Amino acid sequence: PYFGPIVGAIPACLVVLMNDPAKIILTILVVLIVQQIENHLLTPYVMGNTTNIHPVIVIMILWVASYFFSFFGFLLGVPLFIILREFCKFFYRTLVKAEKENAY
Repeated sequence: PYFGPIVGAIPACLVVLMNDPAKIILTILVVLIVQQIENHLLTPYVMGNTTNIHPVIVIMILWVASYFFSFFGFLLGVPLFIILREFCKFFYRTLVKAEKENAY
């Protein structure tokens, strides 16, 4: 999802270069704007809906993970967050269940 717009821009730029080279700047500008909208608005929204994480949290996870772990943090930040969240839920439920059993 992150490299697709770049790979998709190459054929568009080649076609524009063959037909009207003066419009290459406009084509690159449109591709960059569409890529920014997709990466900053659409992708976090879709990821948030599929993983039940708020889109702002997805953006924060990507930002922090990419800051500390560069490219691999960017790729693995959200999946690792989901795994950590599920472990925490599991242990919390197990702890609450154990406390309820010990209370009686």
